[in-house]
Amino acid sequence: MVRIFQFKNNYFSKEKYAITAEYNAIGYFDGLDMRRVEPGSEKEQRIMSDPYYTLAEKDEKAFNENCDYFNLLGISMSDDDNGFWTDQTMPLYFISFVRFQKRLNNLSALVQNMMSEVKSEIKQNTAGSLGQNTDEKNISQPDAEMIGYYTFDSSDLIICLKTNSYHLGDGAISSYPEYVKKYCPTASLEKSFSVCVIKQDELDSFNALDYMIDEKVSCLLRCMVCDRTKEEKYRNNLKSELSSAYEAISAYDVLGSDDIVLFVKNVSIKKWMRLYGKDGLLTHSNSYYKEAFFNVATEILVPRKEDASDV
Repeated sequence: MVRIFQFKNNYFSKEKYAITAEYNAIGYFDGLDMRRVEPGSEKEQRIMSDPYYTLAEKDEKAFNENCDYFNLLGISMSDDDNGFWTDQTMPLYFISFVRFQKRLNNLSALVQNMMSEVKSEIKQNTAGSLGQNTDEKNISQPDAEMIGYYTFDSSDLIICLKTNSYHLGDGAISSYPEYVKKYCPTASLEKSFSVCVIKQDELDSFNALDYMIDEKVSCLLRCMVCDRTKEEKYRNNLKSELSSAYEAISAYDVLGSDDIVLFVKNVSIKKWMRLYGKDGLLTHSNSYYKEAFFNVATEILVPRKEDASDV
């Protein structure tokens, strides 16, 4: 099974075009589309026989009038990965691109062992750290599944972890180097890059929120401002939208590529995710966003295990 992962970014432009994508991305990218290469097709046969085949969708960093994007090719380690992407009972997908110092022979076994470690972590922490920041009324339990894709070019492996807990997903990624060291002692993880994505139509309808554990997180908004008077109006609307679901919102002037950083402390992850829904305050199609900013880069902050009580 071959998939092409197409990651998209909005231009930092006054025109404020809003990209369309199947998945909303949190992190460096704004959106993700996936294209499945038809099984048995000539294109799939060519890719499988020569993984370094120069595929236009894979190698070119292309541009159009609304956004820039690049594509990454993944060959699934399972015969059929459709169930992983269509079952929305765990709506958060953490996608990691991993590169090792030297290529490993049995990546499939590594992914299976990593999933076993994540499951073990869930059992150990269901009543502990994973539950400390959840809403008392929430009855969901943490859960996760993992799938791997062989890839080439700048990475050796794509690890896709889906879960209903943002804390669990973020914590699992921070443990990946430890897992690699445990199961592949002669190898080490050289570099990794991760993003979280969630299906856009599930966000628009808020259906995804029904399956998420309502944890507390803090957030940074790194803002490139085009109108400072409109920025204050945006901030007031953000406070109103979040209602009582946060502890504090602070604004800081900064130098460099950004103009202002907004820090939102101890906010409900469910309430925060609503802002990524159709025309929400964290989307390029929102009128308040377009008036105030060229771009906003969002970072969701989760405490390290040893500092979990400080969130």
